[in-house]
Amino acid sequence: MDKINFGIIGMGNRGSYIGKYVFPNNSHINLAAVCDGKDSTLEEWKEKKVRTYKYYEELLSDEKIDAVFITTPDGTHAEIAIKTLKAGKHVICEKPLEITEEKILSIVKSAKEHNKIFMLGFVLRYAPLFIKIKELIASGIIGNLIMCEARDNINYGGFSYFHDWHRERRHSESLLLQKATHSLDILNWMIDSYPKKVAGFGSLDVFGEKGAMKIFGHPVDKALKCSECSKQKECEENIENVYRLGKAARREQWPDDCLYASEIDVQDNQSLIIKYDNGVKANYNLCLFTPEYKREFIFIGDKGKLVADDKSKTITIAFRNTKDVISYEVPNEGVHGGGDERLMEDFINCYYHNKKPIASLKDGAISALLALAAQKAIDQEQIVEVKTID
Repeated sequence: MDKINFGIIGMGNRGSYIGKYVFPNNSHINLAAVCDGKDSTLEEWKEKKVRTYKYYEELLSDEKIDAVFITTPDGTHAEIAIKTLKAGKHVICEKPLEITEEKILSIVKSAKEHNKIFMLGFVLRYAPLFIKIKELIASGIIGNLIMCEARDNINYGGFSYFHDWHRERRHSESLLLQKATHSLDILNWMIDSYPKKVAGFGSLDVFGEKGAMKIFGHPVDKALKCSECSKQKECEENIENVYRLGKAARREQWPDDCLYASEIDVQDNQSLIIKYDNGVKANYNLCLFTPEYKREFIFIGDKGKLVADDKSKTITIAFRNTKDVISYEVPNEGVHGGGDERLMEDFINCYYHNKKPIASLKDGAISALLALAAQKAIDQEQIVEVKTID
């Protein structure tokens, strides 16, 4: 079989990881070209003998490219994905799909007009832990599913989302889109139904201006940098302190805009309740300032309860009418539980064998539309119906 020639558009943290650590481990994939706006990034990839482009339209004009992995900021996905499809190339798009209903639906419409593979970067669907949970729920071991809970504990929230473009709603709309779409998609997948209605509450309590008042005693300007701040030694969220505490790996040229600036308007904690078409109810909580990093899930049926988390990689099942408890330990297979590599294997099966993707465009659209409806519910303090798609 000929190798699949991939291009990556957007060589930031995610794009670089895919190019350096995921593609090289797959014998069916050739990283043929990359696109990024930074000259220094392009020079790095030129040294690796990869074709480089500063403008994504140039990469899309490259006739040797078969497929494109889009890892640009969320609000640019629609424009790039639609042009990629029109260029006759297959697409893997990093989550979330987009940041507005209009853009999400425009991608769905375009994909229907072009017979190309379109996958979402929902790597958790490919991780052994979640595959096992899906298998157990589908087996009926806990009976008919009735209630679910999910919690995203993020100890690096400030570092990842409040120094850069994510911190403003005009760029990201909601961190439910950027972070929660993984776990919301897992809920959708396990429940196996369409989310119908959502309500919720959220606020900005630790970062932004409220945090500035606690630390500085006054609001701070967006021009303030961690590297220039008078509080850099005592501030736990100073980038150097984050590295020292091991909350994030050191990264070159990471933005160091103060995460207490008054311009920040995304929320740092949110709680949701969701009702599905099949009657199942789900609670979801996102907290971006917890001490630990861990995803927690609870699934309750009429026969039993399943509890799991992605830190211990343990699944425990208890039953209503017996004292029996069953536990499963799932091996840790690296970043995202090995989901990145399996996502690419799924793409290869779609490409060579005309299979349907496990993480499809529709899955990405539903998850993003749910996150948008949830943020609307929080903003309006009302129950909001989730937009449906065919």
